[in-house]
Amino acid sequence: MNRTQSSRKIKVTRLSLVWQLGLLAVLPALLAMGLLLALSMREYVNSAEIHIRRQAQTLAQQVAVLAQGPMATEDKRALLRLAQATMSQPYIQQVQIWSYEGELLTNVETADLRREAGLRVSSPVFNSSGGEPGTITVERGLEDLYAAQRRAWTNILLAVALSLAAVLMAGIWAARRISSPVRKLADAVDRLAAGEPVQVDIVGAGEVQHLQEGFNKAAKELHDSRELLEERVREATAELAEKNRVIEQVSQAKTRLLAAASHDLRQPLHALVLFSEGLAQAERDPVQCERIRQMRECVDSLDQLFAELLNISQIDAGVLRPQRSDFSLNRLFDHISRNFRPVAEAQHLRLVVRHTDLWVNSDYFMLSRIVGNLVANAVNYTRTGGILVAARRRGAIVRIDVVDTGIGIAPDHQQRIFDEYYQVNAGENALGRGLGLGLATVQRLTTLLGLHLTLKSVPGQGSWFQIEVPLVSAAAEPASRTQATPAVAETTPIETAASSTHALKPERSRPRPSPRPSAA
Repeated sequence: MNRTQSSRKIKVTRLSLVWQLGLLAVLPALLAMGLLLALSMREYVNSAEIHIRRQAQTLAQQVAVLAQGPMATEDKRALLRLAQATMSQPYIQQVQIWSYEGELLTNVETADLRREAGLRVSSPVFNSSGGEPGTITVERGLEDLYAAQRRAWTNILLAVALSLAAVLMAGIWAARRISSPVRKLADAVDRLAAGEPVQVDIVGAGEVQHLQEGFNKAAKELHDSRELLEERVREATAELAEKNRVIEQVSQAKTRLLAAASHDLRQPLHALVLFSEGLAQAERDPVQCERIRQMRECVDSLDQLFAELLNISQIDAGVLRPQRSDFSLNRLFDHISRNFRPVAEAQHLRLVVRHTDLWVNSDYFMLSRIVGNLVANAVNYTRTGGILVAARRRGAIVRIDVVDTGIGIAPDHQQRIFDEYYQVNAGENALGRGLGLGLATVQRLTTLLGLHLTLKSVPGQGSWFQIEVPLVSAAAEPASRTQATPAVAETTPIETAASSTHALKPERSRPRPSPRPSAA
């Protein structure tokens, strides 16, 4: 019930103000006209029925007068003729003549036995002595009454329709005149919402004029406020753009300065390396040799930090540009194996670099730096097991996998590890001396090369980095590359690294040397 009422309410409120006012004028008039017409029609029907009854009663009385003689002589033929003559009158359906004893002397009626019942009237027959030897019964049809009713209803409905149309037109005209200022205000509100300066004419009644004056005042204040706000926004935007330009210039100047001065900054470090090597060769005291070794490690870490900062600054400054070429991925893998195998073995880890015949199209040195930083990061964060580097063909791309059995990375840290200087519990988990720049360099280089880098990791089990590199088509490969790449069975990344390093657990009896500086 409530839903029906709410739906009706919604339909009514969707009507325009003009139609609502028009209906408000028509509905009372419609109710009043309906009531008056019902009373008038009832009075008309009653009057017509009384008139018809009087006609029938008069006819019955006339027949009773004419039937006095035949009734006195009991002449049934004369009575029959009289009844037949009465039937010739309009709308007469039946004439019956009854004796005093209730005997039906004559009965004449129409042949239509399915006729509707009419109006029956009776009149006594009087003799010369004042007695009542019989009764005349006349049944009159009501077809003329029904026809008159239909004509009356037709005329009434026509009059009602014309009256309602006139009332509706008058109501709509009045409603339009009343709602015209409101509609103009609504249009002005729409234009004001679109940002146009707008004012409305002061017309109409006193209340409407007050509303229009208030709208004009509010519209002017709103337009002034909008212009002031837009001016402030333009000024703030220009000021912010100028500050961004200055900041960008300062950043680029700093980056260019760092890139230009990197060679000069690293020369003293190289001199310290040479001096430390000279001291190590001439020194035999174990304590002094240990101090010299620690000094060389600090110098190597500082040199590595300069190298990472230089790479990041060159990438941010746009100095580095990819030099794409087709090259054998196995050549890059051999470079990774030579550089990182001694470091891994020094930490009792196994570095497995699988041979591949695949060729890719990319910048050799940038891709080598990406894979090298990932391997260095894996070495620093792996206590047992090892690191696996492999490549698999996936349609038109080559997927390079760097898998380790290290400490793993929790999901809430997997996005932040690519930020500068960010390390996950560096003081507790890092086995090397990572500076937190290696993965930041990886992220920037993969973006610069347009490569897709993904990370999957399980804390306590290891990490799996994937890099997707464009594959060199067979037509573009050198003629020496005619053999297909060996198929590699698909396994879980952590299981793959574990199966490749299960025989190389750290030897507890061997002392664990200090790890070399990490690129991560």
